[in-house]
Amino acid sequence: MRLRRGLKASTISYLESFPGVSIFPEEILNLVEREIRVRKAFQLPLPDLADLTEGFPTLSVQLRQLFRKIGNLPPEIPDFDGMEEIGKGGMGIVYRTRQISLEREVALKVIRPDRISDPDEVESYRKQFRFEARKMARVNHPNVVKIFGTGEFGKDWYLTMELVDGRSLKRVLDEEGVLDPLEVARMAVQVVAGVIAIHATGIIHRDLKPDNILLTTSGQAKVADFGLARPLDAEQGTQQGLFKGTASYCSPEQAAMDGRDLTERTDVYGLGGVLYAALTGHSPFPAEREIWKTLELVRNQPVVPVRRLRPDCPRDLETICLKCLEKDPDRRYASARGLMNDLNRFLDGRPIQARPVGFVERIWLWSKRNQALSVALIAIGIILTTSLSIFVCRSWWMVIERERANWRETNTYLASTELKALIENSPEFEGSSDLIELKKVLLKKTAYITDSFLRNLSKTK
Repeated sequence: MRLRRGLKASTISYLESFPGVSIFPEEILNLVEREIRVRKAFQLPLPDLADLTEGFPTLSVQLRQLFRKIGNLPPEIPDFDGMEEIGKGGMGIVYRTRQISLEREVALKVIRPDRISDPDEVESYRKQFRFEARKMARVNHPNVVKIFGTGEFGKDWYLTMELVDGRSLKRVLDEEGVLDPLEVARMAVQVVAGVIAIHATGIIHRDLKPDNILLTTSGQAKVADFGLARPLDAEQGTQQGLFKGTASYCSPEQAAMDGRDLTERTDVYGLGGVLYAALTGHSPFPAEREIWKTLELVRNQPVVPVRRLRPDCPRDLETICLKCLEKDPDRRYASARGLMNDLNRFLDGRPIQARPVGFVERIWLWSKRNQALSVALIAIGIILTTSLSIFVCRSWWMVIERERANWRETNTYLASTELKALIENSPEFEGSSDLIELKKVLLKKTAYITDSFLRNLSKTK
């Protein structure tokens, strides 16, 4: 309440008002932890560790551990000096530091202390961390961030990695906006080459997104962050009911969380997401407040075509991107190498292997994803078509009958006028039997002409 009103609020000021609490070390630590969490929630500056350790010297070790637990204090690991945070992910924090023994700058990825606070999960994280180090150390490719080694010090587990002097693709897009389509295609070729090298070791990345694509100052692209990497031959690709990854960029099979096996095509989808973001400035699907809403969009909603958001994007490049983002894995490129081949064809000005999805095929794919709604729409269409056909036929029949009656009336009038003129010119015919016969002949002639005209009119129309 005091922070909301802009008033002074801190553990030290609280203990000045209530000095009796200072004799309980656990309460002091609880107060500090609460202050940190509240200030983070209000996006306010965090309390100063130096002031706290000076005020409570007997709790200096516990205070440092507390700050480390919440992720606000760099680790103190021998042989590494001058930690500067340069990135944070769901599993670890990356620092720029100097490795003293080898006299070089490296990136140090340290497991987040708040991710290993549960004793039951410690071994699971340790196993994943070692897997990442062991597998990725085997990848030696210019478009993949190199891993030099791994280690543990106290409760800290860390990876020593190549330090990339540059920015992430996400940061580039945030600061500069969308990239030129040809520049995007050239960058994508490098990223795909790195992913091909990763797949060659028998693992899939599972978390390809602009945050994990690093661009050096010379423009070289490197794939990073293998915290969610998994073996291709794993018995089960996804755990039922458990989602891991980034919802806006994950594949539909990851979003389904139904135990489906994941393949190289899962990473092909991720590459399509990176390509889409670089071309449009947006992820394929928006990040909703509730993650399940985003996953629902990934599973069922078609992606907005690139050219609708970026009209200057070449059609072939849009086709390549949308093929990667197909809902059905079988409709994507079979491997990252297939994607690489089409990107090279595009850059060389040759026809690509992928073909654009036509309007009719889009309708068919939509109907497969929404079968109940499709059946209902088809039924409504049949009813409307039948009703319209009946209405048109009945209306046309009424028009024909009305025209028939009008022509008969007109021709009868003309025949009577012709007969009257004949009588006036030949008075001797009036009242004779020949006149009666002449009337019959004229009336038959009139009816025949009328019927013949209307039949021809119907056939013509």
